[in-house]
Amino acid sequence: MKEKLGKLPGNFIADTGYGSEENYEYLNDENVNAYVKHRRFHWEKLKKNRDNIFLTDNLKYDEGSDS
Repeated sequence: MKEKLGKLPGNFIADTGYGSEENYEYLNDENVNAYVKHRRFHWEKLKKNRDNIFLTDNLKYDEGSDS
């Protein structure tokens, strides 16, 4: 949006698919008001899926190998 229009909007609204720390940080750095639900908002649903090894939230992060 910034590249095409030359600026970002003052407010940004998106669904939970865009709810990540990286996106929040970017919007904050660009002084954009973010109305984006975080992926963990519905904790009960996530609790139900906590043993699903295919969900990205359940993957283990190894800081040493950055993987």
